[in-house]
Amino acid sequence: MPSRLSQPLKAVYFVKTYEGRPAYNERTDIERIGFGKKIKILFKDGETQIGYTQGYTPNRSGFIVFPADPESNNERIYVVTAATSKIEFIHP
Repeated sequence: MPSRLSQPLKAVYFVKTYEGRPAYNERTDIERIGFGKKIKILFKDGETQIGYTQGYTPNRSGFIVFPADPESNNERIYVVTAATSKIEFIHP
């Protein structure tokens, strides 16, 4: 019998520490060189993620995003394309 999840997988977060930094507010206005194009992702659950990617194309099942803030607890995020409602590139 197949497993039934209450919510489908939307992303896999590769983190620096499991404890995280709950009090830290990530910045989205930081420009990072060498990480690809800046992108804004709106997930179907309402969460927004801003970062950089070198591999997004709409017909792929997923892609890697690097957070805009280098101080983020996330090192990189594998985003499941089917879990998104809107994806747009942010131009400086």
